[in-house]
Amino acid sequence: MGDESTKRAAQEYLAAKLSEEGQQYEDKLNTEAAIALAPAVWNRVAEAVIEKCRDWNAITGEQTSIGYDPEFRAPRARTKGGPDH
Repeated sequence: MGDESTKRAAQEYLAAKLSEEGQQYEDKLNTEAAIALAPAVWNRVAEAVIEKCRDWNAITGEQTSIGYDPEFRAPRARTKGGPDH
């Protein structure tokens, strides 16, 4: 009986260890993919924002620009008559 429970405990330990190693490997791959794809993703985001600004400008007849907001560490759309001017 003792041998069977020891064997089962050892198998559970090995399974947990393999699962943890597999998760660490998957996390590493996900991090590498995120780093590799980030520039392309941010370019698409920037293009989408610029396109929306152009649409806005066409409708309002005002010029909107994109600037960097250091307080929020993010891009921010600014209009000529907005609170930043």
